[in-house]
Amino acid sequence: MKENFRGIANSIPVHQRSFFKYLYQQFEPLLQPPLKEKKIQLRSKITKSVIDMAKILCCRQYDHIELNEDEKSEKIESTGEEEFYLCKKWRNSREGWFLFEAFVSFFFASSHLKVLKFETNLKVKELEVEGLEETNLLSQTEKEKKLRVLLHILGTPNQGIMKNNEEKKGEQKKDDSVNMEVENLHDQIVKKLCYDEKWLNYVLTLDNILKMVAIFMKIRTNTPVILMGETGCGKSCLIKFLSYAANVKLIAVDVHGGFGRDDLRQVMKDCNTQMSRDNEPEMWVFLDE
Repeated sequence: MKENFRGIANSIPVHQRSFFKYLYQQFEPLLQPPLKEKKIQLRSKITKSVIDMAKILCCRQYDHIELNEDEKSEKIESTGEEEFYLCKKWRNSREGWFLFEAFVSFFFASSHLKVLKFETNLKVKELEVEGLEETNLLSQTEKEKKLRVLLHILGTPNQGIMKNNEEKKGEQKKDDSVNMEVENLHDQIVKKLCYDEKWLNYVLTLDNILKMVAIFMKIRTNTPVILMGETGCGKSCLIKFLSYAANVKLIAVDVHGGFGRDDLRQVMKDCNTQMSRDNEPEMWVFLDE
């Protein structure tokens, strides 16, 4: 480990496991056409990019929090003011990033296909997805453009029925879009997240996209995710938005002072029962404190 993977040798076992599982999921498409026929130089660049991303997502996500002297003296873990490292890395990066999902490659860079633009102090960053046609996006709102890019990054299929999110508190509201079998799934999700009154004012920024990608990739490696931040900073909205975009059923559990281990066990038991009953391949449980 220390000889071949120095960058993660000091990480805890769960991070190391996540690292190798992420690499397996990302490298598998490299052996499939047309990527298999790409030039060695490009394949080498992709390999390096995937390994660097794996280190960030699986092992180094929390190594870059810098505390000031007051925080250190008072033993404060974080004030919540630090920038999400993946966002900071993106702004300072001079190279592209590669992600693979559902045997499709996606390239994040600053040239070629201009789908999304984000201006920073020094330069313009563009989020690009290989295979999308710019002409098809001209009539869409900026939020819809970004959302459709996110759907491709997450590998959300074009066909299917949009799943309901469920909240274990009060009555559940039925979503009419689950009955739209004939409508394109991407269109269903766009209609929900861009034009539904509840999500109309949700801002899909580059930072939010990168956070969603990081969360999604961690979930894909079976790594539990902890969302930290001040009250009202948008953690709940972000994970619920992501679940709609990934088309995964989300169970949001209202965690309060009287919520204990027995309650958590019952929630997980209910979820397992529901997955077996509905033949669900995947379900997310969000403990909303």
